[in-house]
Amino acid sequence: MKLWPVVAFAIMSSSLAWACQGDPDDGAGGGGEAGAASGGAGSGGAGTGGAGTGGALGGGGGELSCDPEAGSEVLGGAGGAGSAEIFGDWTDKYGSSYSFDQEVIDSGYAVYDVVVVNDGEQFVVARNSESADFYPCQYSRFDWAVKAGDHYLCRTVLDADSVDEALARPAADRSDLDAGCSGFPWSQVSAQ
Repeated sequence: MKLWPVVAFAIMSSSLAWACQGDPDDGAGGGGEAGAASGGAGSGGAGTGGAGTGGALGGGGGELSCDPEAGSEVLGGAGGAGSAEIFGDWTDKYGSSYSFDQEVIDSGYAVYDVVVVNDGEQFVVARNSESADFYPCQYSRFDWAVKAGDHYLCRTVLDADSVDEALARPAADRSDLDAGCSGFPWSQVSAQ
């Protein structure tokens, strides 16, 4: 039995954790089950894909409300992202709140469906909701940094047309917390 495809899949799926939130109103049934901890792919039906753990790719997701003509998504819940240090509830010095988990980001004024979580490179790519005031159904990238125990957040991209475009744009500059967020200071955030 050749193990190289299994090893390659496990390495690839642990590099980037993918998630795609299905439309909860599509009535097409439940999502996929979680992937195996060894990095196996989860099984999935329509609806929201299940979350994989330990580098596993989650089950298949349902149709996205932002792009109903594209049909069903093929990616499920985030795999290997259960320990991302940005997950949780945060507040910045202006009183704005952010809630991150492997399915959604809620900034208090907008909600984003998580598509990619990369804990090693400290970023999340998410699709802007269709009800967003700015750039609905496009993609945002959120970078975070930790310095001397303090956490910082930068929304590096807010208007990408695709996940690939959001990934291709330059990351925020973690060596310059005063102006490394597209020329602006990073937002220092505190856990709630």
